[in-house]
Amino acid sequence: PKLISELTAGTPPQYSDLVPIYQAAGTRRTTVGAILPYVIAKQYGCVCDGVTDDTTAFNNARAIALAAEATLYITGTPLISSALSISSRESWYFEGAIGNSAGGLPGAYLIKAAALNADFVSIAGEGTKIVGGGLVGQNGNGGDGYVIKANGVVLDHPYVADMGNDGIRIGTDAAGTNANSCQLIHPICVSNGRHGIY
Repeated sequence: PKLISELTAGTPPQYSDLVPIYQAAGTRRTTVGAILPYVIAKQYGCVCDGVTDDTTAFNNARAIALAAEATLYITGTPLISSALSISSRESWYFEGAIGNSAGGLPGAYLIKAAALNADFVSIAGEGTKIVGGGLVGQNGNGGDGYVIKANGVVLDHPYVADMGNDGIRIGTDAAGTNANSCQLIHPICVSNGRHGIY
């Protein structure tokens, strides 16, 4: 840990610089989330160009945001090649414009790789909130887009397109995975293989 005065001006602090953070002599402790409400995925190795496989870097950024109790801030178009599982409450925020039903893509979104034949983002963490952005599948992918398996999940203006199966799935057919008290705020589902929302 470093004193605030020891941080380099004009350079985003690293997680290790801030936990625990203190003013002097161990006083006034706080969390990263209180000082940096966002963990920016690009600062942790995500290229976000839609071509480079960002799976490992994206999951590393998620882990840092989760540990810091901060929101993961997503820019560009990270290409993801394996299923993402949210097991604890997470908060994601996608930068830029929201998508629309006329096919206008959001300003930032995750790209589901063609070879990924599984549900893309499974949400089992109660209280998870994802704002803006969305999921866009490459040709040949299988499975659903968002699968909500927990209570209190909020998808605020999600855009889901070109999933092999359903765009957004709420609950599953297995016992014990009902999802209640969810909020889908102005969802846009386009060209999914089966249902937009199921």
